[in-house]
Amino acid sequence: MEDTVLVSPEEYSMNLRPSVAIIRDITATDNGIVTVTGQRFYWPQMAKKETGGNWESGEARELFCSFDKSEFRADNVMHKCRVYFIPPNKKIPSSKEHPRFIVRKIYDAKSKKLFELLDTGYEDFRKHEIDVLVQKTITRIPDWEEEIGS
Repeated sequence: MEDTVLVSPEEYSMNLRPSVAIIRDITATDNGIVTVTGQRFYWPQMAKKETGGNWESGEARELFCSFDKSEFRADNVMHKCRVYFIPPNKKIPSSKEHPRFIVRKIYDAKSKKLFELLDTGYEDFRKHEIDVLVQKTITRIPDWEEEIGS
């Protein structure tokens, strides 16, 4: 629970990338199938714009966090992965030193809009959730802790 994982696509195709999700729940059906409910991340090229087309990013490691949940078979979980939540006042860590996915924006799939990571327009429990994820990132990047202490 609460781990960030890489999830293989349902259909095996050279054109489909694995997705990323935070595990929020694990359940087993009566017939023994284990399913996972995950909080979804979107690749920029998979995130639709309200005006048409897709959102873009100049950073290959960037994902957009969302509050969407999806259910998938536990068999599709490939392995754990780390995602850094980068607040707007921090620079993106070097991919050599920190080869992780990064999140700088929140994607609302219903409105097809992007929001800054620390926007205040979310419900309190969602704002708290993002704050916790940002704090976890800050503790994992030593340079950032030094900036906070000075």
